[in-house]
Amino acid sequence: MRGLPGDYYSPSRFVRAAYLNAHYPTKNGEEENVSRLFHTLGGVAMIEGAARMSNGDFEKTVYTSGFSARTKTYYWSNYDNPEISSARLCDFDLDATNLITA
Repeated sequence: MRGLPGDYYSPSRFVRAAYLNAHYPTKNGEEENVSRLFHTLGGVAMIEGAARMSNGDFEKTVYTSGFSARTKTYYWSNYDNPEISSARLCDFDLDATNLITA
């Protein structure tokens, strides 16, 4: 598909993400903006089967994530579970010596 409109090469995906971001209607509030982020990034996600690597495996977007500096909240979803999950960093003791798991 290289060179065809909508191909999966990095420059094409970057331009598509920039275009989607620039033309996505303005939203209010964190929840709407998190939704906007994941819809925008979903528009450039690699779907398994769409691009084969030289070793024969298929590329895919394993996870998508974003961070709100205002609320210190990390958002993520993954290929097998597209539900958006979140963790507020303020809810954890970041100075702890033990590994933090969410």
